[in-house]
Amino acid sequence: MEVITAFKDIVDHLLIIKGIEWVRIEGASKSCTLKTMDKKAGFVIDITMNEPIEKMNGTFGIHDIAHLNRILRAPGFDIPTASVQFIGSESGKEKWGGGFLHFDNGAGQTYDKSIVGKYQADGQMNVPGLRQPFQFDTAFFPDEKGIELLKYWHKEMQEFDVKNVAFLNKNGNVICRYGLSCGRQNYEFPFKRSAGATSQVIWEFPTEPILAILNLYPTSKSVSISISDIGLMKIDVDSGLANYCYLIVPHQQVGAMQECKEYRPRSYAEIIAHLIEGRKRVQENALKAKNAANDNTPPAKR
Repeated sequence: MEVITAFKDIVDHLLIIKGIEWVRIEGASKSCTLKTMDKKAGFVIDITMNEPIEKMNGTFGIHDIAHLNRILRAPGFDIPTASVQFIGSESGKEKWGGGFLHFDNGAGQTYDKSIVGKYQADGQMNVPGLRQPFQFDTAFFPDEKGIELLKYWHKEMQEFDVKNVAFLNKNGNVICRYGLSCGRQNYEFPFKRSAGATSQVIWEFPTEPILAILNLYPTSKSVSISISDIGLMKIDVDSGLANYCYLIVPHQQVGAMQECKEYRPRSYAEIIAHLIEGRKRVQENALKAKNAANDNTPPAKR
């Protein structure tokens, strides 16, 4: 895949999430994957290109994605004759390897943007892997009607400074709920009917990044949403050139007793630890409620 084509698609899908500043690239002769994350907000984005990017074999990292986007759209480089080439270490294995992206519009206008090699990419741009396997209880394809309802109610709730939306299951339908003070003045609407939802746990996610991703719906080949058993939301977007997997953690967890547990994660490891602990707490509460119900069951008559 041509470098300019690949990176225009990449920046368009990364910059919709605030706080994304860099991307790590793992290139090979037949494949290319990219990873990035916003540690503060708890977002992780995994990208799998449909084709490898020209000459990018090895491990590299690009800082300041917003700057890369401005160069791609700069006057003189936003024309059909413009090209971008990767120049530097083809292996990306040297300690200070890397290189630069060479922009050339074919009319004497050029620009070079540096790319760091494996050593710096490993030190500054590592995205920890998910050691815990996740089961996604709910998976569905959103539709235009649900997305428009989410946009409307998100705008309506700005008056109350409500920034999260809860996703819950009602009879297999995915319901979105905006609420104040964890239960008062709730607004509910069906986001996706007959979605096959099974999870009984309610999770609250930040609305703005979800809407930013769903705004890609009209121009994408496909968009799907999954929610794991510990609350991790996954939105997969197929752009036609690559698959973008957005992983989003909840900002609030509402357990079986409607108890709000709000937190602000400081690291990715803390995010996962919190989710696993939260899921464990929900299971324990459900078991206690079941045992309490059994204890109150009158003994059978002899």
